[in-house]
Parts: sequence; C-alpha cells; structure tokens
Amino acid sequence: MARVRVTVTGVQQVAKRLDRMSTAVADAVVAEVERIAEDVARMASAAAPRRTGRMASTIRSRKLPGRRFVKGTAREVIAGGAQAPYALSVHQGTKRYRGKPFLRDSFEREAGDLDERIGRAIARALGRESVR
Repeated sequence: MARVRVTVTGVQQVAKRLDRMSTAVADAVVAEVERIAEDVARMASAAAPRRTGRMASTIRSRKLPGRRFVKGTAREVIAGGAQAPYALSVHQGTKRYRGKPFLRDSFEREAGDLDERIGRAIARALGRESVR
C-alpha cells in the first residue's frame, strides 16, 4: 500500500508574519482615524460662527476609551464645554435661532471619502509589511 505524506513547514513564520500584518493594519487604521478627526476639527473650527472666536477655540478631537472596533480608533470631535457652553445651541439651534451645524457639515465634507482614506491606509500598511 502506497502512502502519501505531506509535511508543512514554516507555519510559525507565517503566523508571526500574519500577526505583524495585523498589527500594522491596526496601527494604520488608528493613525488614519486620528488624522480624519483632526481634519474634521480643523474644518469645524474654521466653519464655526464667530463673534469672539471662543467657541471655535474649543473645538478638538479626542479619544473615546472603551468604544472601538480596532483598539484606539474611536474618536469624537467636540465643541463647547465651560468656555463656550452655548456651542450646542449654536450648532443645533433654538426656538428663536436657526442652528448652524458646523460640526456635522464638516464631518460630512470630510467623511465623504472616509472609506477610501482608511482603505488607502490599510493598503499602505500591507504594502510596507509585504516588503519586510
């Protein structure tokens, strides 16, 4: 009776490489999401209605701990706080004042190519990783 034997070698090396690729992709996604959030914050700050500029100066991007698909990717762009507690009213409006949704509009302009930007970041990460 004839026997066929198949020997697979290099599994450890493949597993290590896949792990490095996974890390590279995750790092690339986190970095791109940070850039996108910073871009949205910059656009929103420029688009925010101004009297004194105080509200525009409060617009920033920050991490959201505990909420993420890839560790560290959850970000939010915020405005207001103690320095400009009226930011929500300016953004959404009130009974007497029509809102100027500078945050939403900035996100929509920037997020139009969100998938494309993240896809390019992943492709770059995989391209770099495949050279190693």
